[in-house]
Amino acid sequence: MKRWAALVATVAAATLSVPVSAQKSAMLGGLHDVRVAGNTGNLCAGCHTPHSANVAYKAVLWNRSYVPTAASFTSYDINTNPDFKGGSVSLGASSALSLLCMSCHDGTTAVSAVIRTPSGTTLKPTTVASTLGSDLSNDHPVGFSYDASITGQGTPAKLVQTPDATKVKLFGTAGARRVECGSCHDAHTNAAGFLRSPNTNSALCLACHL
Repeated sequence: MKRWAALVATVAAATLSVPVSAQKSAMLGGLHDVRVAGNTGNLCAGCHTPHSANVAYKAVLWNRSYVPTAASFTSYDINTNPDFKGGSVSLGASSALSLLCMSCHDGTTAVSAVIRTPSGTTLKPTTVASTLGSDLSNDHPVGFSYDASITGQGTPAKLVQTPDATKVKLFGTAGARRVECGSCHDAHTNAAGFLRSPNTNSALCLACHL
């Protein structure tokens, strides 16, 4: 019995360790590798720190010293498009995942604006090349309820009830699933556009939209 328990623990540990190492190797040399050219310091430090993290985002050990507030942005919502059925939009709701992305992509602070810079690590002292600014009303909506969108579409619904999790990711629990930047993008890859899955023939779009 002890031997079997030890085997299960070993397999579990190995399974948990694979995604982290895979993510790190996938990021090397990519656009989210925000170290200055040639630096071999901590690859993860542009976003994460093991100590003194931003306590508002402690679940991800957030290292950014600046995170914008929801009030900083003009969101895509019913005011942008009267056909929008996602209910109220709040970038600050729940874990505010989209605000983490916007701490770089609103273009107001340098990527080196972190809480802790590890020894031997030099981060780029510039803002990111791809910025969205503060007006998000011309971008795909984020910070809204996917489930409210389904119930608000009438019959037949215009959204897939349960999107393919290998293509897109919804955040939150059943009945309260949200669309965030991370629904379509994965910051830990080097895929084109950091897409979670290829959009060949609109496959990524069609994971949600009918």
